[in-house]
Amino acid sequence: MPPRRSQRISGSTKAKSSTARSASGKNKAIIAQPANKRRKLALTALTLPDDSEDEDTEEEDVDDSDAEKDVTPPTKQGGQRDTTAPARKRYVKGKRGILQKITDTPLDVLFEIFSYLEPLDLLRLGRTIKDLRALLMSKSSAFVWERARLAMKNLPPFLDDLTEPQYANLLFDSSCHECGKHTINTVQWEARLRLCKHCLQDGSIMTADEDYLVDLSSRYRDLMLVTPKYILTGQRLTLIYFHLPAYRRLAEECSSMNDQSFQVWISNKGGEYSALVQGCRAYQRWSSLKKYGRNSELRSLRRERMTSIIHRLEADGWSDELRDFDTLMTLEKHKLVRQSKALTERIWTNICPTLTKVVSDARTAILTRKINTAISRRVASLQELCKPLLAKMSEREASPSASMIPRLEPFFSLIKNTPFELDITTADFSEALESLPDTCALWRRQRDADLKKILLKNDHSDNLALAMNTFTCKSSSCLALCPPLLHYPHLASHPCFVGNVKMGDKANTGLNTSVNVWDPQSITTVTGRLREDFEDIIRMCGLDPAVATAEDMDAVQAFFIEAEGACSRVRVMDWRGAMGYVKEHPATRVKRVSDAHLISRAQILNAFDLAAELNSEFRTESFVCVHCDMTDLSSRDAREWHLISGHNIPRGTDPANHFRRSLKYGYTFTKHVGF
Repeated sequence: MPPRRSQRISGSTKAKSSTARSASGKNKAIIAQPANKRRKLALTALTLPDDSEDEDTEEEDVDDSDAEKDVTPPTKQGGQRDTTAPARKRYVKGKRGILQKITDTPLDVLFEIFSYLEPLDLLRLGRTIKDLRALLMSKSSAFVWERARLAMKNLPPFLDDLTEPQYANLLFDSSCHECGKHTINTVQWEARLRLCKHCLQDGSIMTADEDYLVDLSSRYRDLMLVTPKYILTGQRLTLIYFHLPAYRRLAEECSSMNDQSFQVWISNKGGEYSALVQGCRAYQRWSSLKKYGRNSELRSLRRERMTSIIHRLEADGWSDELRDFDTLMTLEKHKLVRQSKALTERIWTNICPTLTKVVSDARTAILTRKINTAISRRVASLQELCKPLLAKMSEREASPSASMIPRLEPFFSLIKNTPFELDITTADFSEALESLPDTCALWRRQRDADLKKILLKNDHSDNLALAMNTFTCKSSSCLALCPPLLHYPHLASHPCFVGNVKMGDKANTGLNTSVNVWDPQSITTVTGRLREDFEDIIRMCGLDPAVATAEDMDAVQAFFIEAEGACSRVRVMDWRGAMGYVKEHPATRVKRVSDAHLISRAQILNAFDLAAELNSEFRTESFVCVHCDMTDLSSRDAREWHLISGHNIPRGTDPANHFRRSLKYGYTFTKHVGF
């Protein structure tokens, strides 16, 4: 119970009547308020000055309190003190001396005010001045701490091994008990400690080194079971930290006991430790619920702040941008928005320019995204329109793929310059599609110029039609999938020679729709000894390597086999297959099949039977329609449907009369022929 007579903490034994009446009036004012406002008014009563004349001189008090004279005079050059120089003022943040009036307040009034504070408030108040600390830490003030503790809701039972200030410090203060570091949320309940990670792992208070405990006592196994501990669970490792002062105290207490006395003693300590652990579980649950409640409160504050910011931005005319999901996510993750603080007019005035710029940038991102969507839709539509037109072009003059067309003029300008709000239909593309043959011809000339540069760089003839002028892929990403040789004019279809670029430009880098373009960076030509082997293959066909073209070689219809082979199956190749085989097997020679060989030409033609492959149900080589040059007809169903729908040819006719093999991808027709 508080003392009945009014006493003062320090100063004169006689109280001024005006001060007592003023404090009594404040006490009555606090009691008259609702319970949810009493704590705030109690804290205010501790800090407001009592005399009315202080209100008139508030600015002077602030000036005097903010600047303190530095008792140490400045130094001269060389480290000596300059006693003649005027003392400099040291500016201190906050108001100093604001609690000096509290020493003149009667104790019954102070205790009445303290009764409306929380335990953490009493802790912080006791750390302000020495007189308050001496008052709050005395045994006569225990009822104040008890009343503050009982006013807290959902607290577990009181820990009898702690005093009221120690209890409040353990539960409500977030500072490390060893180094004073703030915001430490982990409590070692069994040891009654709140330690940071560094102090926990330091080893001076708690240790996870069991070997050290073994050295302290020979009965370490039993003592570790009853020693307060803290279990730290990590992703890969779980550590058990033991409280060293408690372990030393237990080891010293049982050091002189015999075995029988020790068994009785350790049994009693085991019961005490079980009760300790059971009590700590209640505090662990309370701490978890408190943390969850605090997190919920912070989330609620962040939601309210976000809602208030959105309303203010909508009032400024950003409603359309705030309907976008990505914009809301960007705004919610911004450091000025993701704060657990109420939004005031002053705060909004400070953060409004920054958040307005964020929403403005989001408007640009939304516009870019709409443009990308429109361009992607147009590119896909154009590619579908170009595929049947490109398939009808002659395979002897390779054309760009449908994925390359959007990057070529006039299609590129039509796709990019048309306002994205408008849809480009088939009719809009029709005029541009009429110029598709001219566009492909221009693309071929540019591609041929690139290939001629490669040939001239290696001192070869720039005649691309020569059978000698073959190319290879030097890309390291798909060497295992690349054919050994690539022949003109169909090497443009090789995937390594097709680059990927965006439809945007330097002025609009946000456009991320990608299309393919011709890229000769991975192309090289055959040189050296391998080129001499190719010349021998052409001479075997009776042609001059300097002037023989690929069409001349195809007209000869020559077949080749391995020069050295005595097995029942012989590898038979056309001239392209022979060149590729020599490249892959440098030590192997090939020779042309003649009438003198055991293998007959009938067997060879049977191995290359076109009708048998056309009637196969499996996807084999690519074939070309002889009526319209339609390519990429690999499956039997596709070829039959093409004849019915495109040329009104009934099903059941001989496909060998309507299709021929395609040279578009440089197939070599390598076969095995048995005897």
